[in-house]
Amino acid sequence: MKKIFLAAIVCVTTFFCTGCVQFSYDIEINNKDRVSLTETRTVQYRPMQAQGFRDIAKKDFQKIIDNYTKSGYNVKTEFSENGNTTLTVKRDDLWSNDAAKIMPKGFEANPHNWLSIRRTLVKKYYKIHLTYKLADAVNAINTDGYKFKNSSEAFKIYKDALGKVVISKTKFTDKSGHTFVTTEYANGNKILSGDIPDEELIVPSTPTAELTIKIPVKATSNNATKVINDKTYLWTFSDSEQPAEIMLEYERWDFSNLAMVIALIIAVGGALTMAKRARSGGPVKGL
Repeated sequence: MKKIFLAAIVCVTTFFCTGCVQFSYDIEINNKDRVSLTETRTVQYRPMQAQGFRDIAKKDFQKIIDNYTKSGYNVKTEFSENGNTTLTVKRDDLWSNDAAKIMPKGFEANPHNWLSIRRTLVKKYYKIHLTYKLADAVNAINTDGYKFKNSSEAFKIYKDALGKVVISKTKFTDKSGHTFVTTEYANGNKILSGDIPDEELIVPSTPTAELTIKIPVKATSNNATKVINDKTYLWTFSDSEQPAEIMLEYERWDFSNLAMVIALIIAVGGALTMAKRARSGGPVKGL
C-alpha cells in the first residue's frame, strides 16, 4: 500500500504547487451592528492526493473540527483529490469587542477601535481600521501544521513513504556567492546539496490572502483593492512581510436617538403639565 502511495505522489510531483496556502476572510456587519467572521484556509499538500493517506488524515482532522465546534464555531471541511484541504470556520452574531478577541491570525484589532461608531441625533458614523500581515498568518498555519503532523496517525503510518516524497527544491546563495539547493521532503526533512539546473527546481507557490467586508450601506470612503458592489469591498494581500492597512467608513440614518428624545420631551412635558395643574388646584385630566 505504501508503494502505491509513493507512486501516486511522485508521478504528479512536477505538476502541482508545493506548500501552497491561501487565506480567505469575510467580515459582515449587519444593520444591528452585529458582526459575522469567517476564515477559510486552503492548503495544498501533495500526500493528500493519495486516498489511503487522505482517509486516515480525515480522521485525525476531526479533533481540530471538534475543538472549533466546542468553541461555538460553525465548521466546514473539504478534502480534494488534488491535495487541497480546506477548512472554513465561522462565528455569527458577535459584538465588535467580541469579534476583535477572535480575529484570525494575521490581523491586529484593538477591541476599542477596530470598528468605531459615532452617534448623532439622526445618524451613525462607522469607521473600520484593521492591520493585516500575511507572514503572521503563514507562521500560524505552519505551527498548526507541525502540531498536526506530530499527533497524526497518517504521518506515523506513512512515515517512511513521506521521507521519499520531495515537496520542494529551492536555491539560495550564501555570503560567499556560492549557490546551494535545499530539498525538502514531505516528512519535514531537509537536505542541502550543490547547484542544479533551474528546470529541476520545485518552488513553493507564494501564499496569498483576501478579505471581503460586507456592510449594510454604501461606503463613504475605503482603500479596498476592488469594490465588488455598493455593500461589498475586497482587499487582496501578497506581500508577506509588509503590514497592510484596511480602512473603510460609512454612515447610515438612525432615528432611535431622535425617537428617545421625542419620547423624553413628551414625558417631561406631560409631567410638567400635571404638576402645574396640581399646584393651581384645578382638575387633572385623566384622574
